[in-house]
Formats: sequence, structure tokens, C-alpha cells
Amino acid sequence: MATEISTVKPKNELALDQALLESLVGTLRRLMWFERNWLRQILAEYDLDIAPFMLLLHLLRHQGMCPIGELSQAMDLPNATTTGHVDRLEQKQLARREYGNAQDRRQVRVHITAQGKALTRRVKEQRLQTVARALRRLPARDRARFVHLLVKFMDELELTQ
Repeated sequence: MATEISTVKPKNELALDQALLESLVGTLRRLMWFERNWLRQILAEYDLDIAPFMLLLHLLRHQGMCPIGELSQAMDLPNATTTGHVDRLEQKQLARREYGNAQDRRQVRVHITAQGKALTRRVKEQRLQTVARALRRLPARDRARFVHLLVKFMDELELTQ
């Protein structure tokens, strides 16, 4: 007679899973908070907020140029908000607008400037240094495994969206 394998977890295993999930969610919240505060602090040195910086990063991912409407959509921002961010980026010479033609100024593409690229490079380098310092505190044998599992977890998390 074959024995059936129970799929019901014992009560203490459910509690462990719940505790593990709560610990993970709390840690993710701390990570998001830390990242946001770190970025805000670094960008304050450049008199820049997070949203305009994210626009610069989006431009970099799209060969340095994107129509302003697509930029708004990709960043999930109203057109007027995106326009305001682009105005400030232009004032700081981090981005520039290019109009499609003189007759229709609604066709606007936003380009990242050399100064914008340099700023994003500096911020990225500062972030890499901060992460490297923390990663070095882990045992060498665990570093690659940690990063691999984190990437895999994020991939799975994004699939649930």
C-alpha cells in the first residue's frame, strides 16, 4: 500500500514561513528606504531631485534620447510634470529639447547632454563604491551566491506584476 505524501505543512513550519516572509518584507522596505535616502542625499549635492535623475537614467537606457510623451509614459508621470522636470534639467544643462519641426513644436525629443551623462556616471560610481563596501563585509564565498539569489528573486518578483 502506497503512502500518500501530505502537502499540508505542520503548524510550526507555517509560522517559520510567516516569520521568514515578514523578515524579508521588512528588509526590502529597509532597502528601499535606504536607497531612496542615499540617492536623495547624493543628488542634493547637485541640487537635483530623484524624479529628474530617473529621467536622465531613462534617457541613457534609450541611447540618450526619447520623445517627451514616451518619457512621461515610461516614468508614469503626467506630461506637465515631465515638462517641468525637463525644464529644470535644461536649466542645469543636463538635458536639452529638440523640436521635430518649426511648424509643429509638439514633437519634442529630449536628449541627455554630456554634462547629464557625466553626472549619472558620477552618481553610479558613488553607488557602486557604497555597495562594494557592504558586499566586502560578506564572506567571499557568499558574495556571488547572494547576488545570484537576489537577481533571481527580483526576476521572480517582477513576474508577479
